[in-house]
Formats: sequence, C-alpha cells, structure tokens
Amino acid sequence: MASVLSAVVELEPVGPYTRSELADAAGVPLKDLYLSDTLAALTEIGVLDRVDDGGEATYVIDDDSPVYERAADFEQVLAESVEP
Repeated sequence: MASVLSAVVELEPVGPYTRSELADAAGVPLKDLYLSDTLAALTEIGVLDRVDDGGEATYVIDDDSPVYERAADFEQVLAESVEP
C-alpha cells in the first residue's frame, strides 16, 4: 500500500485516474493492485474517491483528506531530508 499511497501523493489531484494509471504511477503490476485491495483501503480511509460512471471505475484523489495531507507532508519531509 505504501507505494500506491506515495504515487497518489505525487500525482496531480485533478484526476480521475484508472486502476491502470494508478498501478503504473506506483510501479506495481495491475494484477497485484487488484489482488491487494489497496484501492479499496485507500478509498475507505478517504484518500481516494471511487467514481462509477457506467464504465470502468476511476478514482479521484481527495487532497482535502487528513490522511492525504499527512502523507503529502511526510513525503515532503522525507524528500527534504535526503536532498544533498
């Protein structure tokens, strides 16, 4: 889940994103993303909102979510601490 959450924080929160786009951004095989229920978990905690519009489900990033905000803060602090 960490790699997908990290990818979500790196993406522009304008979406929507397909499962395939999220898997590519996270560097994980799409099959692993399906089997792990990671997107369901991220939806449940409020980082993603699932959009069902009759076709393939897509996901929109909820950048107002407290979990998203803390993950983004963590990514920024981590990036600053490893910069030369």
